[in-house]
Amino acid sequence: MKSAIAYLVLSLAAIFLGTLAGTGWSWFEYSNTEEHFFENQWNRVDPTSVKPEFDLSGTAPQQQFDGVVGQPASHDFIIKNSGSSDLELTLAEHSENIEVNLPETQTVLPGRTFPITLTLSDTGEPGEFEGFAVITTNDPSEERKQIRFSIRVKIVESPKNGS
Repeated sequence: MKSAIAYLVLSLAAIFLGTLAGTGWSWFEYSNTEEHFFENQWNRVDPTSVKPEFDLSGTAPQQQFDGVVGQPASHDFIIKNSGSSDLELTLAEHSENIEVNLPETQTVLPGRTFPITLTLSDTGEPGEFEGFAVITTNDPSEERKQIRFSIRVKIVESPKNGS
């Protein structure tokens, strides 16, 4: 009987002390260590290291090639986000004779590649044609905030069959 009463008294004391601790009446300090852990981790991150980085992966933003009358003349510029945050792309301007195809999602995730396609809109006649597109980015580097892509296409008559 004594042990049952002792357990009852201990249980009531634990409930009473737990209630006091839950309302702030306690002799120890409670801190949310998980919250402080993440807060301290974010304080250690260098904000200059978290940025997007526009990379053409070895391709020049100017391309010159031959095309055939009546055939689409286009070039894909493959870009890469070599940075550590999302790279945002926006079409700023383009020449009238060029169509620019940017995929619907104009955000390039870190480490991913993304095609920008320039297409000459009219290849109905032989001759040399040029066109350009200007893309703006959120890359913090001044030389990569705005990139001018251009193509120069020499359109020739289609080769005759059986010659």
